Amino acid sequence: MVKNNNIKYMMVRRQPTTGVSPVIGILLMVAVTIGLFALGSIIFLDIGNQTSEPADASVDLTEAEDDSDVGVSARIEYNDNVDEFFIEHEHGETKSFDEVGVSNQMIEGPGQYMLIANVDGSEQQLDTVTIAAEGSGEFQIQAINGHEGQIDEGDTYSIDVDIRNDANEIGTQEIELEVEDQGGQAQEQDNPVDVKEVTVEEDEVRTYELEWDTGSGDSPGGPGQSAHYEIYVHTEDDTESAGPISVSG
Repeated sequence: MVKNNNIKYMMVRRQPTTGVSPVIGILLMVAVTIGLFALGSIIFLDIGNQTSEPADASVDLTEAEDDSDVGVSARIEYNDNVDEFFIEHEHGETKSFDEVGVSNQMIEGPGQYMLIANVDGSEQQLDTVTIAAEGSGEFQIQAINGHEGQIDEGDTYSIDVDIRNDANEIGTQEIELEVEDQGGQAQEQDNPVDVKEVTVEEDEVRTYELEWDTGSGDSPGGPGQSAHYEIYVHTEDDTESAGPISVSG
């Protein structure tokens, strides 16, 4: 039997949740990530579209001369996408041009000339020509390689010569190969037997090949007979011997 007691019921009021559901948080993070990725792609593509195409042109940059002064001359064969060309001298001024088929001459004296193309506001270097004053530089023979002590008449004698420019400026000189008969057994050579005009930058070493094409009369004749020579290399500043050589008949 239930007594007539007052039964009290506690009504618990549930407070509203103030946090974000974990599922909704994950969805928001995914959405933000996708948005950032899309924005980055748009920026990347926009930067890529701003990169200019390579210059599509044919230009001949050659040495020019005007009343004994030297410089360069440029001639455009065709130009499909270049807005403007520039000839720039390393220590001088810049000359611009844009007409196809017109020779544009720039005289600034010895030095380095650069041919630059302007494509959609972006400069591209297309070619470089270096012109040196005649007889300048200080050319030393650093090494001679490939010397052979004996060859047969009719063969080609060849050596590689390392030329070093000790001057404080670019230089151009002639290097020569001389053949000197040591015994008077063969015909006199028309020296130099090889000449090359070379240009070497300051403090630079460059290698050049010199040759002597032997022929009839360069040996005494007869099996087992040889003529003896000494080989020399000359610059305006230096002379070195490559060594002796025998030419057999």
